[in-house]
Amino acid sequence: INNSDSPIMNVKFCTTEKLNILKFPKIDVNESLSKFLSMKNNESDGGYILIFTRANGNIERYKRGYYTNGNSLDRWIKVNVEKDTTLVKFSGTGY
Repeated sequence: INNSDSPIMNVKFCTTEKLNILKFPKIDVNESLSKFLSMKNNESDGGYILIFTRANGNIERYKRGYYTNGNSLDRWIKVNVEKDTTLVKFSGTGY
């Protein structure tokens, strides 16, 4: 969800294994997108990576959460991009 005051560009979301990368060229202000991140080929422990570019050109990178043995511990991840911060919420156990 882009709750900031400008579009965000080149959004990428993946695991630290980088086997599948979700790519969104642009997320407009107040736009919400949802997509499934397949982890069927993941085998190790790791976390989730979010990378995007703000309108001012600043590239932001976040590594959050945890998965083990290639399996998510959560059912969904909600990301809120705000004007001055990014909030990530994990919920619903996946096991």
